[in-house]
Amino acid sequence: MRDTKPKQVDPERWAHIRAFVTDSVALTLPQSQRTARLYTSTAAIYVAWVVFERGYPLKASIVWRRDVIDEWVQEGAPHLTVVTRRNYRTSLSRIAEAVAVDSSGMEFTRIPKENTAFPYSRAEMLVFRDWATGQTTPLKVRRGMLMLILCAGAGLTSSEVALVRPEDVHVSSAGILVDVRGRNPRAVPLLAEWDAWMLALLGQKPPAGKPLWGELRTKNKSRILSTFTMGTVGNAPRGDRLRNTWLIALMNARAPMREVFQAAGVRKLENLGVILDFATPVPPDEYLAALRGVVSR
Repeated sequence: MRDTKPKQVDPERWAHIRAFVTDSVALTLPQSQRTARLYTSTAAIYVAWVVFERGYPLKASIVWRRDVIDEWVQEGAPHLTVVTRRNYRTSLSRIAEAVAVDSSGMEFTRIPKENTAFPYSRAEMLVFRDWATGQTTPLKVRRGMLMLILCAGAGLTSSEVALVRPEDVHVSSAGILVDVRGRNPRAVPLLAEWDAWMLALLGQKPPAGKPLWGELRTKNKSRILSTFTMGTVGNAPRGDRLRNTWLIALMNARAPMREVFQAAGVRKLENLGVILDFATPVPPDEYLAALRGVVSR
């Protein structure tokens, strides 16, 4: 079990917390049918966040408290799916019980049935720019930048991000166009605010014929973003929320809805009513003309 090296945790951080994590998991195994590797991976992600992101001491009496576990589930793992968050919380709770940390009477915060993919605000997006450029390795910086560019700048899904190659990105005086591969092939103009970052990545001369994302170690491309963000430092964005941030940018720009749906690769938008709440309202002095069809584009 001590030979386990969780891919989602920085090696230097893992070296610091490894003994603590493996000792905690060792106490749990007789009480559970789950494998040591799964428990170790889950615990490593959690403990790394508790110690390095929250700054709590590496003490069992603190790390394995239910309120700290709850804090991570609510604040440190919003990018994970509801099912994953629940599974992780169950595993961490079992470890806490095995370590015999008394948190009796403390109830977990309810996890909603669905993760509502609210768009990010302008202020949040500025923070995510710093998040991307502040990662610990050049590969993570490039992937963080690419995630923002393609999701917030072109509305791509996780599986689509994984397929984009250098030759799919077309640069001209009119702007940048991204050819999207996959089940919904299409061409999507990149929002102008992301041009500089895309040009910077292309300037690194990525190999033609290979994904800009780099080598893919999993066949499930729909999870590459969540898998990536689990191993980053700082509070990471969610791909679906970045995509809806892109949608709001187009709506605020009064882009034609037919073309918006075409660029998104969908026939209908889930939770459209919720997303529209984040769009900038038409000014009162333009409202009448806008709905009379007399506003020129």
